[in-house]
Amino acid sequence: MIGDVENSNGYLYVLMPYIKTINVYKLSSCHEFGSCELEFQIDAEALKPLGVDYFSPQEIFTDRSHPEVIFIKCRGSLLILDIDNK
Repeated sequence: MIGDVENSNGYLYVLMPYIKTINVYKLSSCHEFGSCELEFQIDAEALKPLGVDYFSPQEIFTDRSHPEVIFIKCRGSLLILDIDNK
């Protein structure tokens, strides 16, 4: 089940809250008939090196002023990630 979708800086962010994952697709890599290859995922495993022990995303937000930044509302916290460096 998809919980939220955001588009910013050429990337499509698809939140799947039940598996606690955000799939990220680069829009320029999408094919004509809508198939897109997964660029990378944001999940507990990816965030562990950043000191995040528990990841339970509820909503995602982007800002036009800072298109490379994604805001992830989690249970009890707000994560702010700079996506330029994956």
